[in-house]
Amino acid sequence: MSALGSDGIEGGCDDNTDADIIPMMQGMMKSLLSKDVLYPSLKDISAQVLELSVCIMHLYRLDYIADCCYVFR
Repeated sequence: MSALGSDGIEGGCDDNTDADIIPMMQGMMKSLLSKDVLYPSLKDISAQVLELSVCIMHLYRLDYIADCCYVFR
């Protein structure tokens, strides 16, 4: 960000501002990646994946049974 200030652009950031932004960004990322934020979504996604995998296995089983019935006709 200090490159903006060196180009003569008004409102550019200096090194002090860069040093203040980094801890703030780290704090935001830490809170976004916390268990309280991520866990409910990941739990829902894992339940949906499990449900989908059960459905896919059921469809494969039905397809296999249909193939076996066709072969034995």
